[in-house]
Amino acid sequence: MVSIGTVTKVDSSDIQPMLAGSAVSARPTDARTEHDSPELQVSARISPTGRMQNTIAQLADTVRRLNQADTWRAATAHSSDPDRLDASALQAKADQVVNVQVDQIATAQSAISAQFSPLGTTIGLGTLNIEVGQWSSSFSSFTPNPNWPKARVSTGPGDTTLEHLRDRINGAGLGVNANVISDPTGTYLILRAANTGSDNGFRVTVDPAPGSSQEQIQSLQKLEFNPPSSTSGMTLAVPAQDAVVQANGKTTTSSSNFIEDLVPGVDATAKQASAMPIQVQVRQDSSQAKALIEDFVHTFNDLNHQLNTASGLDPIVAQAGQAVQSGVTSITHSGYGGSLEKLGVTQQQNGQLKLDYAALEQGLTQAVKEPPGGIRQLARIFGTDSPSEPTSPPAIRTAALSASTSPLFRQAVVDQYTHNMYVEDVN
Repeated sequence: MVSIGTVTKVDSSDIQPMLAGSAVSARPTDARTEHDSPELQVSARISPTGRMQNTIAQLADTVRRLNQADTWRAATAHSSDPDRLDASALQAKADQVVNVQVDQIATAQSAISAQFSPLGTTIGLGTLNIEVGQWSSSFSSFTPNPNWPKARVSTGPGDTTLEHLRDRINGAGLGVNANVISDPTGTYLILRAANTGSDNGFRVTVDPAPGSSQEQIQSLQKLEFNPPSSTSGMTLAVPAQDAVVQANGKTTTSSSNFIEDLVPGVDATAKQASAMPIQVQVRQDSSQAKALIEDFVHTFNDLNHQLNTASGLDPIVAQAGQAVQSGVTSITHSGYGGSLEKLGVTQQQNGQLKLDYAALEQGLTQAVKEPPGGIRQLARIFGTDSPSEPTSPPAIRTAALSASTSPLFRQAVVDQYTHNMYVEDVN
């Protein structure tokens, strides 16, 4: 197993052997104070060997992600009327326009009771039977939803106010939420389905307690919602309905306002009905590829810096770093270097990579669907081109593996990034 280097907290007298040439090492032990910068404090915890292992592992992960086709096929969607329809895309055909008509949005049924006055007036003793299901368009028939069994909420002595009934309904998880509102004219119970969609409407029937007076029965019947047989019960405020959306002439219905795969790879959220078609433009999204290329260039240059300045490196880890350095150099100077150059990546005489952002932007707009040849060759260095058959040199795999599996090293990296700082050697 490759050594991960020393990962310990040290006094200022120990910093010089770890960071050769560091400005910190020139400071006497008693000069170190609580005002030392986070860079200096964290540098004392992570050895040069550990830092290089982390750099190699980070390079391997960056190249692995760059070598995935999904990185280059990413797309984004823009709605011409986001107030009525939002759209998003992850993996979708780019450079397309989807014409969307929102015929109706999904709503949750709600109903309001007749007036109770004043606040706190008791309701009759009995039971409310609450069922979740679908009403016919004329509200002449009701079909229970098998996923919501019929539920019962009873009122009893000392528990017959609208507020108590509201709390019992909400606490029972019946697929219906209750609220009580009051104004100068009186107090009302409002019921609202917990979910949108035509299958999530509700019906409320009542069973008065035996021996109830006519007044108590009438009070309880104010809480019914059963249009075919009840004329004195709750009034419908909003019907339960599905969202109905047309995409390029094809109609889609959904019980919620989120429509997955409106067209392949494009999701949408309906907000309001639209009188005119809404255009959803799907474009290539190169932001992830751009960020990964930037990260690769930065991290490789950091690796070069470490190889040129760090001392006391574990020989196997140093060999791994040199193998990466040599491999990248050979690719940039080969026929595959052209595809990297089209992405703005070139190598200077000092071995550092240079990123031309103008060339990068231009290269990324060329609707690339697969990783370029240069990226695939970089993946071969780390063995991430074929997970079942790693091809990277053993030293690189060993160094990267130990960097990703060592608990001590992982903890040191967590400490490092807690300060939101990437530590560099000071010479």
